[in-house]
Amino acid sequence: MRGIRWKAFGMGVWLAVGIGLIAALIETAAHRPATIGAPGLRDGLYALLLHCAIAVGVTLILRLLAWRADERAFPALALGAMLALELSATANFWVSKAPFTPPFYTTAGRVLVAAGALAGLLLAALAARALHRSPLSAAWARAARGPAGRAGILAAAALAAVSLGLAARAWPRPERYTVREEAAGLERPDVIILLSDALRRDHLSAFGYPRPTSPHIDRLLEESFRFDAAYTPSSWTIPSVASLFTGLYPTAHGIRTAVERVPEDAPLLAEHFRSYGYRTAAFVGNQIVTGSNGYAQGFERFFPPSAPWWTFRRRTAFELIAARAVKPESAAREWRLNQECLRWLREAPGEPHFAYIHYRDPHSPYQPSAADLQAVAPGAPEGPSEPPVFSDYADQVNDPGCRDWECLDHPPTLPADQLEGMVARYDGAIHHVDRRIGALLGELRAMGLLDRAHVILLTDHGEEFGDHQGWHHGHSVYEEMVGSPMAYRPPGGLPGGRRIARPTAMLDLPLTLCRILGFADPPLHQGRPIPELLGQPVPDRPTPVLAELPPSLYALRLGRWKLVRRGPAGDPDFRLYDLAVDPREQANVAAQFPDTLAVLQGYLEGTLAEVGRVRLAQGASILDPELLQQLKTLGYIR
Repeated sequence: MRGIRWKAFGMGVWLAVGIGLIAALIETAAHRPATIGAPGLRDGLYALLLHCAIAVGVTLILRLLAWRADERAFPALALGAMLALELSATANFWVSKAPFTPPFYTTAGRVLVAAGALAGLLLAALAARALHRSPLSAAWARAARGPAGRAGILAAAALAAVSLGLAARAWPRPERYTVREEAAGLERPDVIILLSDALRRDHLSAFGYPRPTSPHIDRLLEESFRFDAAYTPSSWTIPSVASLFTGLYPTAHGIRTAVERVPEDAPLLAEHFRSYGYRTAAFVGNQIVTGSNGYAQGFERFFPPSAPWWTFRRRTAFELIAARAVKPESAAREWRLNQECLRWLREAPGEPHFAYIHYRDPHSPYQPSAADLQAVAPGAPEGPSEPPVFSDYADQVNDPGCRDWECLDHPPTLPADQLEGMVARYDGAIHHVDRRIGALLGELRAMGLLDRAHVILLTDHGEEFGDHQGWHHGHSVYEEMVGSPMAYRPPGGLPGGRRIARPTAMLDLPLTLCRILGFADPPLHQGRPIPELLGQPVPDRPTPVLAELPPSLYALRLGRWKLVRRGPAGDPDFRLYDLAVDPREQANVAAQFPDTLAVLQGYLEGTLAEVGRVRLAQGASILDPELLQQLKTLGYIR
């Protein structure tokens, strides 16, 4: 009797696998994300294997749960269950794409998924009953008693062996780090890095902006070393965050486009802290800073978590549902960043923590709540939430060496009232992220952690609102784009704060922090130690500070002067600005000060040569279709 039950299992495997094969072929051919193109042979083979493995698993579970089902009933049960699973999974996926459908991570979304699962169970029961009563069930019973039943058992075993073998080979291995011997003798206080995406320095109240956009950040600055002339290494997220993590300028780390990833062998800042026994975690609200492009390297925990490793091709409904179920949309991450960070900090009290919190706001689309908008700009006119993006106008550029808004003969403009409304929305988004930062700092203070931690505040780039004919970010190196609000709050705070007016690079701060903590310098670094934070004398001569968008846009700050280089290396356009009298860079004084121009050109040439001595190996291209779609949606790629 037991033998016939397992033969019925074998027959059920054939039927379930048949449904899986049909579904795999249909999904592979029909689902063609624009970001990854038409399916290839490997896509089809992977989909077939995935569906067949699921079919075997479903059939085995059914056999164990419905042990008493005979050779006539069980094949019908297996076929009905697999048919219901495929239909409900496909329906769940397509329904989830509808604009009216709540996301999976919300309560309403979970209810919807549960309802879909219950509907699938009901469909399976109805299908199994109908199939059991059909003439086919007798034919399946006869086949189960013959070679087909035994062959089904062998096929299931073979599929299981292949699937388990491939899974064992592809299963992610945990990163192992050796803690340095000297770490035990160091104090190792917590380190908290707060990054607010696309945050303009001149739109913060503390830097003279008339709107009350940032009361909590202002209070943090009053207890910190405040850098009035700090610069990001680049003017958009991917290269700037890569620079923060690697310690290298974009010329050196080579990550210039949206579809390149950090090389796996590059030593990152989080790995350096892990080597000193720190627990490391990142909580990221920007949907393009992910494990897919290498930014999770060195972090024990990365929120949001990466999709399951077996969903990497994203062709089938099973893969897409699993990926979405564990990876919340960016709209939900903002309120969860603080929650997840605080939960992680509470898990291991007393251990040293290195936390990186990357808030998405005020990045576009600018979508502040009504309360945040009212707090900063009551009565402001309606304005668009999305600025023009360069990728929509790139076809107008005839010179391939020119990649900024000033290359356009007719750059886009907005009516004055729409511009005013859009800027108000941006300021409201700043107020929103300011509240998030204030809430996190308040919780850290209540937990007794704030005054025992080193806290850093910075941004990855600014935002442009027609200041130099441009919009959005990533296509200029003017002050509104690379001028960074940056602050360092030591443990216990710095009563009254201290302003550092000297130009400083963002890359200087991680290196300096390592020296404050008594650590070795990071393995790769192109920053300079900040003497004011180390209690050392400030150099008499100004040091050059670089910001760049290789290969066509570079800026160099030296004292009061700033040099901007645009265009191809063979025919560059140089502009010189005296920021002491022209902080908005409206007057190019290169013709009036040719000697100063020549000095800064020499500094830029020397700085680029020095930076270029280090070159990381080129990282692999990113094939994650969801990430590529996000990049396309945000205007980074076409």
